[in-house]
Amino acid sequence: MEIFYRERLRIGLDSPKGLAYRYQYLRLPMSDAEQAAFFAQLGGRIEELLTGRFDQVDQQLARIEFLHECEKPVRHVAGVVTLDGGYTPNDLGHFRFLFVVTKVGAEDPAPTLFVGGRDAYLVAQVPEGPILAFGEHVLIWSQAPDEPIQDTRLGVQARQRDFVSASHVSGKGPFKHLKDFDERTMMIWVTAPLFEKIESVAFYVNDYELFAADKSVLRSRGTPPIDVWRWQPPLTPEEEAVPWVAVGIQTDEPVKMRPELKQVHTMWQLPFGAYTPARSEYREYTLEAGQRRQQ
Repeated sequence: MEIFYRERLRIGLDSPKGLAYRYQYLRLPMSDAEQAAFFAQLGGRIEELLTGRFDQVDQQLARIEFLHECEKPVRHVAGVVTLDGGYTPNDLGHFRFLFVVTKVGAEDPAPTLFVGGRDAYLVAQVPEGPILAFGEHVLIWSQAPDEPIQDTRLGVQARQRDFVSASHVSGKGPFKHLKDFDERTMMIWVTAPLFEKIESVAFYVNDYELFAADKSVLRSRGTPPIDVWRWQPPLTPEEEAVPWVAVGIQTDEPVKMRPELKQVHTMWQLPFGAYTPARSEYREYTLEAGQRRQQ
């Protein structure tokens, strides 16, 4: 019986898993063949272990950096609507989009930031004659305090892939620091024809992506913005005929009494305690968009 157990022990120590114990406790060096066998079987697990620990460190550092950035003033915000292809003005017609960040349950009126955009088409002269070219009207304003922040018209390229409503808001609006967006409620509206062409939506503050979702989870709901959140400036009757739809996010939560259906939320919070927003180079993105507009 003793010989049997010793033989089992020897087999275990000679196996790739046992080579590490043999080296650690018996100080027996591994030959080249044994090292190759050891790393062939266990190298992947060692790499996963080390990578996992590095990922944890990276996540903790990102969290610390974000909490530090939360104390800094808000410098710029951006709402980005990316389309699923290049479209001409005739393809899109009249469009508008609106990101709303508000403090639900706060004083009345609630502190609210509006980040939106709409079409502002231009007639461009080309050798072949005049053509309808893209123009975008960027509109950003706030409630409580009531003040305009951005009202700019931009010329863009003949075909459009994305719309960016961005502004430097230093000292303006109800949210003065990045931390002021914590636990705030976000809503997004777009015109119904535009929704069918959306690839993704995203919202940025300073260097962080506070929210992003692609079309795989986007759902439309026929709920227009309430009256106190009026579009500025007022729309023409023809433009008003193009309806708003609320952009909803489908979740994995089942609908009560209808478990085969999934819930769609058109209002969602930005809980910094539950997640760390990703650092993003959206400023480069908007710069590239601006360069395309000037071409």
